[in-house]
Amino acid sequence: MSKPTWIIVFAIFMILFGGCGATGDLADMNIDKIVAIQEQGMEEMTKDHNSKIKIDVNGDTTVINEMDSIPDNLKFLLGDSLARDSSNNVDIVQTIMDSAKLSEYRIYWTKKLAPYSFIISILFILAGIFMFFQHRFVVPAVITVLSLSIAFGLFSFILFNADKDSGALVNTAGKFEYILSIFIDMVMLIVFMVLDKSYYTETMFSDDQN
Repeated sequence: MSKPTWIIVFAIFMILFGGCGATGDLADMNIDKIVAIQEQGMEEMTKDHNSKIKIDVNGDTTVINEMDSIPDNLKFLLGDSLARDSSNNVDIVQTIMDSAKLSEYRIYWTKKLAPYSFIISILFILAGIFMFFQHRFVVPAVITVLSLSIAFGLFSFILFNADKDSGALVNTAGKFEYILSIFIDMVMLIVFMVLDKSYYTETMFSDDQN
């Protein structure tokens, strides 16, 4: 029996997702060093940039001075990270630093979970590679990897959802990342369960007859 096209496509996606995940996991293992470099860069910005936020509205650049003049969607996005001085002006550099701040809690758990996430990413790659081979263990292996990834994503989402000290942008981006990851894994699992996997079960029947 020839290999169905959906298996090739699915396997490639597994390998790509695993590769992207592994790259991010390697960065997370050194997140404390990355944060230190970012903080140093932000400190340099304070010496060279204006302290007020500039927003391009309909092609016109305006400087935001008063808090009341800030668009509601920007206030919602930055949340409590909006920094202002004694004159009620918005400090652009401090606002960016506060909104992108990583709490010690997030840094600790990101680095702690990175090796486990890396293992799951490698399993994604291996499962994708094994899908090219007609063997009985492929189906349970793919289901196990996807289920494990969903469970790990839910655990991570709950864990980082308890982070109240990181900046608004960090928390928002983190929630979106895990929700998107869980959603993609669930869609892939459902698709894999629904599609015809007789390409692999055919080997099982063949082996049993022998």
